[in-house]
Formats: sequence, C-alpha cells, structure tokens
Amino acid sequence: MRISSIFDEKIGKLMKICCTQCQSQTVRKNGSIHSGKQKYKCLACHKQFVEEPQNKIISDDIKERIRRSLLERVSLEGICRIFDVSMPWLLGFMEKTFQSLPEDLNATIIAENDEFEVAVLEGDEMWSFVGSKSNDQWLWLVMHSSTRQILAFHVGKRNKAAGEALMAKLPEELKKKPTFTQISSRFIMKLSHGRNIVLSAKNLGRQVTLKDLIARSDRDVQD
Repeated sequence: MRISSIFDEKIGKLMKICCTQCQSQTVRKNGSIHSGKQKYKCLACHKQFVEEPQNKIISDDIKERIRRSLLERVSLEGICRIFDVSMPWLLGFMEKTFQSLPEDLNATIIAENDEFEVAVLEGDEMWSFVGSKSNDQWLWLVMHSSTRQILAFHVGKRNKAAGEALMAKLPEELKKKPTFTQISSRFIMKLSHGRNIVLSAKNLGRQVTLKDLIARSDRDVQD
C-alpha cells in the first residue's frame, strides 16, 4: 500500500508539470542539468525545460572566455561545468555566434608565387546525419593549401544547389579571378570529381575531428 501511494504521488506530481512552450502535460523526465536539478522533455513539441528556472545574467567577459574555450575545442559539457551555464544556453550562444560571422570568415588569399598570383585551394566534403539517418547532411569545405585556413563552408545536401551556395561564400577577391570562373562552372556542372589521395589523407584528421564535434553536439541536443 505504501509503494502504491508513493507511485501515485509521483504520477500526480508529473501530471501537474506543464511544458513551458506549448503548455502540454505530456512530459517525461529527461535527466538533469549541471546543477543536479530535474530536467523534463515535452513529448508534444520536444521542448526541454526545468521547473521554476532561474534566469542568470552572464557577463560579456564570461561570454568572451566561452568563445575562446570553443576555439580551443573544450567539450561542451566541460564548458558548462567550468562557467556554470546550461547546455541549452550554450547551444543558443553558439548559434548566435556562428550567425554573426561573415560569410567569407574574413579569409585572406595569399599568393603561392611572387611572380604569378596563384592560390592553391583544396575542396572536400564530409557526410553526417542530424537526429536520424534519414536527415543526412553534407559539410562542404574549401581550404587554402599553405595556410590551412577555411575560406568557405556550407552545410546542406550533396547537389548542384549546395555547390553553388559554397562557391557564393568564397571571398569576393577570389571570385573575381578569371581562372575561378572556369573552375566554378566545372565544379557545379560535374559533382562527381576525381580524388587526390595525398590531399585526402591530409584532410582525414580534420574530418574525424569535425565529425566527432558534430556527433557530440548532436548527442547534447538529443539529451
């Protein structure tokens, strides 16, 4: 009888909890936040929330430290523990930071030869999925060979539209070069390209790192 009453009490408490976004009562427990407080997930709109959240003001100095930690590839959970922020806040902060970046990522092209204005670039792609295997996404990258600087990237499908979007994000000074126009048309018209084994081996380590970060971020979102 005692076990039954405890069970009824917990069910009754859970039934009183409403989603903070859609007010639905179809919620379930979904782990806990960094402070140990119970976290819930709405089964209707998939919103994750806690009861009676306490809004915390995060200073500009802390935000700058978080940006530097992201550049140093500190894990997302590690950043939450170090700076005492929640995972939903951190993911939202990352999204706003990425959206504020310029399309060309402030890239500068350096000539490979003093006599001729030549820049050697590398293009690569990486596949992953978000949420489920049916939602596949391709990460397109263009890198400057000598400096390893990312000149442009695009996340989307593996089709002509994605290739055109990647080309449009390259620095304007590079797109004005006559040779670029020729390369661009070939790239867009023929997606099945040859493979340079040496360059692919160079990019393999970078791809593994990116894929690990994407998978880790996806797990954090799902949790």
